[in-house]
Amino acid sequence: MPTKESLVRRTIIKDPLCDHCRSASENPLHALWSCHELDIVCSNLELWSFKSAVQFLDFKELLSSIIMQEKNLEVFAITMWSIWTQRNQARLHQAACALHQVAQLSRERLAEFLASQVALDTHSRPIRWSNCHWQPPPQEYVKINFDGAVFPKENKVGIDVVIRNNMGLVNAYSGDEVHALAAAMTLSFASNIGISRAVLKGDSWVVIKALMEDNFSLASFGFLVEDVKGQSQNFDQLLYSHTKKEEAMSTKMMLETASMKFKIGKV
Repeated sequence: MPTKESLVRRTIIKDPLCDHCRSASENPLHALWSCHELDIVCSNLELWSFKSAVQFLDFKELLSSIIMQEKNLEVFAITMWSIWTQRNQARLHQAACALHQVAQLSRERLAEFLASQVALDTHSRPIRWSNCHWQPPPQEYVKINFDGAVFPKENKVGIDVVIRNNMGLVNAYSGDEVHALAAAMTLSFASNIGISRAVLKGDSWVVIKALMEDNFSLASFGFLVEDVKGQSQNFDQLLYSHTKKEEAMSTKMMLETASMKFKIGKV
C-alpha cells in the first residue's frame, strides 16, 4: 500500500508524517484507522464503538478482529476505501469531501453498489473437476499450483500459475485490473533477471495512461499501478508505450504459445 511511510522506504519522498495530524508516520493502520482526525468518521457509527478502547499492532490485526467479531465487513471495506480516497484527493489538491461526510457517503456508495448487483444463485454447486486429481486445500487456505517450461527453439519461456480456493474457484478481475497485475508481475520478473533499461508496452490505454501520470490513480487497480511505479525505481530507464492492435494480437499469440497463464482466486 503506497502510504507515505512506504514511499519513504522506496526513497520516493522524504516526509513520512501524516498530512492530517502531522504527529505520526503514515502507515496503513494510521492512515485508515488510528489517526485521531478520523474519529469524526467513526463517531456516528455503532459499528466502530470499540475504536478508542482497542489498540492494534497493524492493519492486518485490525482486519482479523473485524472478521472474528463478525462486524459488517462490507461497511468496513467501503469506509476504508472512502477514507483512503479522501486522503489522496486532499493530498493532491483535488476536489474531496470533508471527513465528517465520509461515513454517510460510504453508506450511500455501499447501498448503490448492492443495488447494482445481480442476485447470485445461492444454490450454485461447487465446480466438479472431472478426470482430474487436483486436491482442494483446507477451508481457510488457497492452493497455488505452478509450473514452468523452456522452449529453446523458439527462444521463449512459459510460466503457469493457478491459484484456487478450497471450492476450486478462481476469482474474476476486470480487464484493466488484469492488465495492471500483468504489468506488475512483468516488471518484477524483468528486474529479477537483471534488466535495467526497458520499454513496457501493453494494449490497455487506461493502464498505460495511469502509469505515465504522476497523480495517484483512484481506479480499482490504483494500488497495482503504484506498485508498478515503485518497481520502476529498480530500472535505470523505463519507458511506457501503448501497443497497437496488430502488435497486441501478435503478443497474444506468442503468450498462448508459451502458455503464460496467471489465474488468481480467493477463499
